[in-house]
Amino acid sequence: TGFIFQLVFFRPISERLSNFTIYRGALFLFVVGCLGMMTVVIPFWAIGGKTTLSTGLSYLLCAIWLPMLSMGMLTALSMLSNMQANCASSQTQGLSAGVLQSISSLVRATGPATAGFT
Repeated sequence: TGFIFQLVFFRPISERLSNFTIYRGALFLFVVGCLGMMTVVIPFWAIGGKTTLSTGLSYLLCAIWLPMLSMGMLTALSMLSNMQANCASSQTQGLSAGVLQSISSLVRATGPATAGFT
């Protein structure tokens, strides 16, 4: 859904709003999606996670919250990269984009690596 959102809606939105406004809206969607995912976990644990009702309820709640989370994350990362490119001088744009992507990859890799050690 996030990919389709970017293909269809990203350009018209970026023509009307500033980069920072889009970034704040994307972070809002991401936070709402993350908080909404708690409504998936809590009922699943409360019911015991063994009945068909809890599985169906979890799928329903995921269908509601995951699109928000994915649209927010994809848009926020795109806008962060865009704002970084606008802030860097023309001589250092490639370097700063590479550093941003390297840090982003490192941060995304720490979650699975940390989970593997626990």
